[in-house]
Amino acid sequence: MRKLALGLVALLVLSLLLAGCAPRPTGGQTAAQASPGDIVVDLPALVLDFGSDGTASVGGVALGDLMGGEGVSLPADTLADLADANIQHVQLDTHPAGISLRVNGLPMLGSIAYDPERLENLMAMLNELSGSPMLAMLDDLIPVLSALVPMLDNVGVGVIAHFPVPEGMEAIPLEMPMDSASGMDDGTDFLAGVNQKPRISIPIVIEPDGSWGTSELEPAALLAMMGGDSDLSLPEDTVSMLASAGIASLEIRTMAAGLSLAVNGYDLPLLTWDQGEFQSMLSLASAAGMDGMSDMLELVHVLLPLLQATDLDISLQFPDMEAAAAG
Repeated sequence: MRKLALGLVALLVLSLLLAGCAPRPTGGQTAAQASPGDIVVDLPALVLDFGSDGTASVGGVALGDLMGGEGVSLPADTLADLADANIQHVQLDTHPAGISLRVNGLPMLGSIAYDPERLENLMAMLNELSGSPMLAMLDDLIPVLSALVPMLDNVGVGVIAHFPVPEGMEAIPLEMPMDSASGMDDGTDFLAGVNQKPRISIPIVIEPDGSWGTSELEPAALLAMMGGDSDLSLPEDTVSMLASAGIASLEIRTMAAGLSLAVNGYDLPLLTWDQGEFQSMLSLASAAGMDGMSDMLELVHVLLPLLQATDLDISLQFPDMEAAAAG
């Protein structure tokens, strides 16, 4: 009888959760690309509705009543900030090629893209760094991540947080169409009539004392070329901390799809910028009255096509502190 009661409760909770779901923009893609025999999870997005008092509910039932405990709630000042910026919903969506972040239906910075190779690199990097004293917390996470990360491209789930529509504002649909002004081109306009793609490579070597330079130029010469005279050396404790964490090199590369980061030679998931993420951030910052951020984003928005059209590669090589100490 007890098992029957627990089963009925589980079914009731599941039905309430399903009642609080909505379609995902990439719904169905995960199941469609999976191979026979794969474990696949492709679900609608779970919708969390935040009321005017900040309490979250699913399908009209407060999370505290549904799952037990205090549930989830937002403080009044957070709700006020969201209303001032007219942020009506935030959506997180996983799909075979990455994780998408949308605010008011538009793609935002924070979206990432990956493929099986980049996911393998992520795990290899975490395994390599897990033995360092600075990242001891990874030791407990590695077994969990080792099971989850290889399955990411077979998991399609999403969460939508709905916030109250501010007074006097119209409701915004979950997925907004991208107009021609909000999308970003791939920089081809900058390359019209040019048969060579620009490439800039800057290898920088960091010394144990935080000073840096390249094989050809010292910091002072680089600063003079840029018209500056400030000391841009890294603090010694920062260099020591990175070395203690096992980080020997960092590499940042620009490409049409986004910003690529490599740690110790492992290419990690991309931070995407080719779906209008900067324009969306600019619109959001303007609506929230964040003039300083708007100016910065506007500059990036203007320069982004040029960045997309240029192979910019900046690599930082950090010192082997043990070898330096022994020497």
